[in-house]
Amino acid sequence: MQITTTDGQAIDIHFLVKPRSISMRKKYPLVVSIYGAPGAQSVYNEFGASAWEQYLAQQGYVVVSVNNRGSGRYGQKFSEVVCEKLEVYESSDFTANAKYLTGKFPWIDNTRTAIQGHSYGGFTSVLCPCYPPGVFPGTYRCGAGN
Repeated sequence: MQITTTDGQAIDIHFLVKPRSISMRKKYPLVVSIYGAPGAQSVYNEFGASAWEQYLAQQGYVVVSVNNRGSGRYGQKFSEVVCEKLEVYESSDFTANAKYLTGKFPWIDNTRTAIQGHSYGGFTSVLCPCYPPGVFPGTYRCGAGN
């Protein structure tokens, strides 16, 4: 699957893992699982399964991963756009992904979205609630005095 960001950039969705016995009449929380470091990739043309993401799906979560801007193997322009602007495009891509999925699939609960990552993904997941605020509810508010 692929989404297009508000500024026209195509972003590949790596995987969308759903709970095994999903009901289209229920709403499920969304977890955006990220790494997102410049030059790295999350989406490959191969089968892969993370034990952690499978566990989350077994617990009733929908889990998604994407290749954000800055990812490798998409060409120089796609990779270098994050140069001297770390976290801006990556965070924007992750929030665009969450907004798209919660709008497209009525069984994804837009009031229960989360983002998690390790290493650079941890850094970016802390900043994502600011791009734009409100996509990942229940997190801190961004801006002066908050």
